[in-house]
Amino acid sequence: MGMNTASVQRLYVAYFNRPADPVSMSVYESLLPADRVATQAELQALAEQYFSPSAEYTSLYAGLASTEIVNQLYQNIFGRSAEVDGLVYWASELTAGRQTVASMALQLSLSAQGTDAATVSNRIEAANSFTTSLDTAAEITGYSGNEAAASARTWLATVGSDDASKDAAIAGVDAAVTSAVEANAAAGGTTQALTTGTDTLTGGTKNDVFNADDVSGNATFTTGDELDGGDGNDTFNIVTAGNVTLPTAASITSVEAATVSSGGTVTLSTAAWTGLTSLTTTNAANAQIVTAAVTTDVTTTNNNAAVTVTGGKDVTVNSTLNTTDNIAVSSAAGAVQVTQSGGIANTNTGGTIGVTGGTTIGITQTAGNTAAVGDRRASCRERV
Repeated sequence: MGMNTASVQRLYVAYFNRPADPVSMSVYESLLPADRVATQAELQALAEQYFSPSAEYTSLYAGLASTEIVNQLYQNIFGRSAEVDGLVYWASELTAGRQTVASMALQLSLSAQGTDAATVSNRIEAANSFTTSLDTAAEITGYSGNEAAASARTWLATVGSDDASKDAAIAGVDAAVTSAVEANAAAGGTTQALTTGTDTLTGGTKNDVFNADDVSGNATFTTGDELDGGDGNDTFNIVTAGNVTLPTAASITSVEAATVSSGGTVTLSTAAWTGLTSLTTTNAANAQIVTAAVTTDVTTTNNNAAVTVTGGKDVTVNSTLNTTDNIAVSSAAGAVQVTQSGGIANTNTGGTIGVTGGTTIGITQTAGNTAAVGDRRASCRERV
């Protein structure tokens, strides 16, 4: 253990009522002195900067009244509810702004006496044993997410002021680690990577992710690939330096969201993909031609290149530095918003913006500077 392992663990127990993970432990220890134990002020500064703004803090404390926050800290640190005098005092200090959660958590933890002090010490020792027991890559990556954290909290809550409870928790730490990792696995879906060959990938009942990233410069969304997301809200991500097209005989089923990031052109039809409700495409100075079912929201972003969108539900087109290329949207089932900005200066004119279909249509075209005299020509026909 490092010079400030216990100090960081003290923050985790007080704030989150769980043991730290090894990666965060290493990071936060590196921000504290290596040759001495950190002062209370140094720990508070660390907590204010990293713990209080965290998503985990928000999930645990957002919307709670001052009295509820105080009582939760008592439970985390001492394993008991706050006494009336302490509850009123600390809630008043917190409400008046004389104390923050960070300052209050540390003050409670560091000034504990009697059985409260024993509980603090025992929980930090037990938490350290948990963090140390995360000693494989699978365990370190598996101790992640709300469910794993909740499992670890349940285990740490068994530790009180008596040595017997601490010793029992430490004796069962390997089982506790396994339970936390399994809780995360049960809650989360899988993340699967496509290869340069033909892939047949299937998701489960959770939120699965399929990634088609280039491998050694070669695309991985290729001929014959079949993806079935199963249940849950599944995502298909395509990231490539090259062009994106729909491979021959590719099949995408029960995938709810797709994102495409391309260094080349995007020529893609997702109309036959079942279950797709969101499609987002992004590239640089290259054209996009996108076709989607009327149940799919479409968002495209590019610069200085043409965009054509056919179909889709709500369609959003963002085009920058576009001086000559056209934007065309047709047959959308919902609202259409086209924004063309930048690059239209002096006597240059923007490309044609044409929209047919859509329940409502919004077009915004702005010049690259205030002297620009851009010419917007938009043909808009309300869909009937």
